[in-house]
Amino acid sequence: MIVQTHNHETIKALATPWKGIHQPLIMEAHSLQYALKWCQEQSLLIHQIESDCKTLVDAIICDYSKNLHLQEFITQINSFLSSFPQASVSYAPRKANDAAHHLAKHARLI
Repeated sequence: MIVQTHNHETIKALATPWKGIHQPLIMEAHSLQYALKWCQEQSLLIHQIESDCKTLVDAIICDYSKNLHLQEFITQINSFLSSFPQASVSYAPRKANDAAHHLAKHARLI
């Protein structure tokens, strides 16, 4: 996860490994859930959330996924988002999200 100010100054960057093999979509959802929880615990105000995973962004906006495991994350993510009513969730192509992509690659090597 990478948390930045509106000026793109990094507040927090964190990579944590998960044991085992997991679907990239589930890992994206887990990472976003973790980031939202951390921001809530730090009492940070969130205005924009970006992900390079369009499937995840669409599921969050629709509040629905056919994937039952993903739906559990979507429910929790939207619950956290209710604490940030001013926040919007949007898709950012991977090229615009290079720092997060490199951090995720690093986490796989830990």
